[in-house]
Amino acid sequence: MPLSRHVKVLHCIPTLGGGGAERQLSYLAPALCTRGVEVHVAALRGGVNESAIKQSDVMLHWIPSSGNHDPRIVLQLFLLAKRIKPDIIQTWIPQMDIVGGVVSCLLGIPHVLTERCSEEAYGSSWKDGLRRFWGRWAVAVVANSEWGRAYWSTLRPKRLTVVIRNGVPVKEILAADSHRVMIPKMESSPRIVLAAGRFTEQKNFSALLSAFEEVFTRVPDSVAVICGEGPMCDVLVRQAQAHTFADRIRIHGFAENLWGLLKKASVFVSPSLFEGSPNTVLESMAANCPLVVSEIPPHKEILGDESALFVDPRDPRSLANAICTVLEDGRAARRRVVCAASRVAQLSVENSAGQYLALYQSLVGCGGSPIEDPSHEVRYDRVV
Repeated sequence: MPLSRHVKVLHCIPTLGGGGAERQLSYLAPALCTRGVEVHVAALRGGVNESAIKQSDVMLHWIPSSGNHDPRIVLQLFLLAKRIKPDIIQTWIPQMDIVGGVVSCLLGIPHVLTERCSEEAYGSSWKDGLRRFWGRWAVAVVANSEWGRAYWSTLRPKRLTVVIRNGVPVKEILAADSHRVMIPKMESSPRIVLAAGRFTEQKNFSALLSAFEEVFTRVPDSVAVICGEGPMCDVLVRQAQAHTFADRIRIHGFAENLWGLLKKASVFVSPSLFEGSPNTVLESMAANCPLVVSEIPPHKEILGDESALFVDPRDPRSLANAICTVLEDGRAARRRVVCAASRVAQLSVENSAGQYLALYQSLVGCGGSPIEDPSHEVRYDRVV
């Protein structure tokens, strides 16, 4: 879709590491380029999602810093934005929501804040308070779930809040190589119970490890692989090493071939206590991997009632029973897989980029549908 005039967007994110926001930006930024948007990305550090940015027409800028609280970050981003002169500054992750909000205000550039989670992720810290302050002044907040939208609609009831779903590269996931995967060794081909995500309390992997006691007893040919990085890594490794079935559990780092592993897994488990719109669940749906997920509203929003088994995330026995049900009843699991695949097919990266494009056009006045009532809660997830 050609633009009536050139649109330039500066995306600001702390790192290009293995998190969900970083992954979404690595999908979105190149897709926006193909639609005629001039896309710049400013980051403090690189990571596993850096290559996707570098292999596209996106212009990548490094912000020098000695740490997350280096005051030079504000100055460097200010100078970069002043030189680039973007039409919009879009920020990802709380640190850049604050810094980007300051720079947008100083330069008079519209600020779009992206919300990747829900109210439960935030508390009363000074950082969360600063983020809420700058978020109230953003021209738009883009949430990836209704629960993220509801959080900001309460904080800024008269300003624009929209929902744009995470994009999912369904074709690429289906084409992924499922052979190069690392799993615990067993005499016969094991059935893999897979989980992946950032190693934090939110993801609740400790409860999942507790559930494996019953799973491995009931299903002797099952093994577990948990992929990710984060502050609880050492805690989870120690818990796994002390487990009765330690030889059947692998705590893996960031899995570059997660899609291939999803295609080989017998079930994917997301026991999170709260979420936004988790990439790993969406990618499991695209990979035709059966799902066991915590019964929280964001999971229900993605999956409906028929695409997964839902459990109490704080009850290891509930987790174990659901995992065993999937492993023991393949026919029912396949029915849920078909339902999940039909839902995720609507969430392509191209659709997501088109929805962002519609938003940008409306904000900078270059041919898109104008927003006549700024207090209206727009759902761009229905725009293609």
